Amino acid sequence: ARLVAASKRFVESLAFHGRNDDGQHDSYNLTSELEKCYQGAFITAVQKNEFKERYKQDFDKACALCSRLEKFRITIPEPLTRFINDCLSIDDAVRRHNGLFVALALERNKKFFDCCLDYPLDMQQRRTIVTEEDNCLVVSSAGSGKTSSIVGKVKYLTQIKGINPSRILLISY
Repeated sequence: ARLVAASKRFVESLAFHGRNDDGQHDSYNLTSELEKCYQGAFITAVQKNEFKERYKQDFDKACALCSRLEKFRITIPEPLTRFINDCLSIDDAVRRHNGLFVALALERNKKFFDCCLDYPLDMQQRRTIVTEEDNCLVVSSAGSGKTSSIVGKVKYLTQIKGINPSRILLISY
């Protein structure tokens, strides 16, 4: 009975303070929380890891609680299972989110990519440019377009994103 009460309290601690579309209290949904936190922005690897770390303690508690519930053959509450599954699928959610971000950025900046150099950039170069990781390493064979990608990235950052050129470190050899 105490284990069931503990699982109930834990599930309630995961509840949103807001309400869903039906006006009911909504159980915690990490995918929605991720979208809310990074709406309209690319999620970097560092940000993804920070997001995961924010929920690690609750994830560990949830897993331990599920283990105890299973040991006593007590049904695991659905919100608890959903929370664990959400935690385990953060990487996929970030990949989907960033895929949509990149697709939208490519569509929105098509004219820029067609004209930013003397020739249009190919799709792989364009995707590389709009991906907003904190660091970017371009490694490829001779004549494959590395310099064009780098020049396009700097132009994109300064002309489209409004980044001050003094904030960009570019090393090429």
